[in-house]
Amino acid sequence: MYLRKLVNSVLIFLSFVVFSSCQGDNTDDNIVNPPESTNNRWEQVASFGGRAVGGAASFTIGTNAYVVSGNTGNQLLNQVYQYNSSANTWAVKSNFPGSYRLDCNGFTIGGKGYVCLGSDNRIMLSDIWEYDPQNDTWSRKADFPGGARLLATAIVINQKAYIIAGSTSYPSGQQNDVWEYDPQTDQWTQKNDFPGVARSSAVGFTIGNKGYVGTGIIAAEGYTTAKDFWEYDQPTDTWTRKVDLPGIARGYAQAFAIGNKGYIALGMNDINSSGTVLTLTKDIWEFDPQSNAWTEKTIFPGSGRAMAVSFVIDSFAYIGLGNRENVSTLNDFWKFRP
Repeated sequence: MYLRKLVNSVLIFLSFVVFSSCQGDNTDDNIVNPPESTNNRWEQVASFGGRAVGGAASFTIGTNAYVVSGNTGNQLLNQVYQYNSSANTWAVKSNFPGSYRLDCNGFTIGGKGYVCLGSDNRIMLSDIWEYDPQNDTWSRKADFPGGARLLATAIVINQKAYIIAGSTSYPSGQQNDVWEYDPQTDQWTQKNDFPGVARSSAVGFTIGNKGYVGTGIIAAEGYTTAKDFWEYDQPTDTWTRKVDLPGIARGYAQAFAIGNKGYIALGMNDINSSGTVLTLTKDIWEFDPQSNAWTEKTIFPGSGRAMAVSFVIDSFAYIGLGNRENVSTLNDFWKFRP
């Protein structure tokens, strides 16, 4: 079975392992705990309304967020749940009509949500779907032309989406290509390659008119985790290397922007040759593009995890779901105020 084959033999496909729902403590010996600080705050909010999963997609429309698909460990789901931040409640929405999947991407443009790529545990996928929250309906858009893949990175700049890197085949199919999607024309355009080493499970965010991408897992370097960090300029289609993330190198992290600052949080660092996670991290780092500097923020109070989801509503970030090092899934959610 494709699922078990990947779990047992390749590090980049960690999310294909078996999980069970739980909320963990904060005492794991193999979780890296950075120093506490006092200039920001975490608050636990309502747990996820559906079944606990890893490798799901998420996007935000207005004051609502949406979590789509994902893997319970022994089952892929087509569930779609909406989080109402005002009421702190979850509501089930129309099922996702594409293939059930994990390790996919979600983003928002023009009041519509998008989910694309990923794997259905048999094959990698190249489709993209648009969600209309007014009618609670999905419509298929033009397929991604860069080759079916999973564990890519998605960012949005000026109403256009960018799909960066990811893995197109096992075991050595990591890419560094960049594709721009314009929902107005439903067309894809290839851009200049990402200049870092080809990778999967990197993260990205947007501040103003600049995109930022970094971290990830690099197969060409022995499936090591990365901490390099790059800035993308849309008008010139160029990349500039910025200061590396000062925390530990990681893959399967979370990233988001609030105001004029960006954040990278959680993820995993150490993995052995059988694909077993040895170190999860709970740190969170704030990036200031004006000073090209990072500041460590308050430790995440939940369990360390990888393959979580994150989204931003009204200048608050939310992180939840994901997988622990003992390959169990989590259903808790936490709200972060910088």
